[in-house]
Amino acid sequence: MDLFEGATMAAGYAADRPPVHAEVMALVAAAADWSEPVGRALDVGCGAGASTRAMQPWARSMVGVDPLPEMVCAASSAVAGAQFAVGSAESLPIASGAVDVIVAAGALNFVDLPRFAAEAARVLKGDGVIAVYDFATGRRSAATPGVTEVYDGFAQRWPRPTSGRQVINPAVLFAVGFSVISSREVVVTLDMTAAAYVNYLMTETNVSAAIGRGEPEHEIRAWCDATFTPVFPASIPIEFDAWFALLQPSKLRRSSY
Repeated sequence: MDLFEGATMAAGYAADRPPVHAEVMALVAAAADWSEPVGRALDVGCGAGASTRAMQPWARSMVGVDPLPEMVCAASSAVAGAQFAVGSAESLPIASGAVDVIVAAGALNFVDLPRFAAEAARVLKGDGVIAVYDFATGRRSAATPGVTEVYDGFAQRWPRPTSGRQVINPAVLFAVGFSVISSREVVVTLDMTAAAYVNYLMTETNVSAAIGRGEPEHEIRAWCDATFTPVFPASIPIEFDAWFALLQPSKLRRSSY
């Protein structure tokens, strides 16, 4: 079972994921010194389009690619002004030398990295760059320390699946043929209500896995509502650990990593 598959998961990603992407992309743009928009950007593993939307202020045109038709359909409905297509990171439906920037947000954990490296080198223009980033589940709040304890109970009750997921970081990307121009770890803080936080948790892969095993979705949601609502006095700041790296295929630039 693909934990991201299905119309329900796509709808949740389109509507209920917090806007971490936009915060990280602003940092990426500053690190890349994009004083004006780049030409054409490609979002690999675009999901329901949140990462595509976040890149739009920094690109004149956007194309999003995802292997799941349901995600592509959701992205097409949710993000105006971008093009979307079904396709994989290992076989991109893009002409050679047609892209100025590749974005990959939380997508490379599930791909064949050497094949993606070859495809990235093929579709990028000579001076093109790749922005890779990801962020962990928001599980703490400096204003409300009890969130972490309650989240730990959620994670113990429904553990996050690890099968099929590989660790991605700048060192791993360097090892498969990318030069690392720069990388940074950051913390993104967003205000969330209890309802918004529970809606977000319901889009996580541990919940998708539990539903796939036959656990009723309404029972998981009821547990989350009853458990998290008491620790949210109102909208509170939730912290997301994130990182990003700017890369090029190694033939273009000597690594500074």
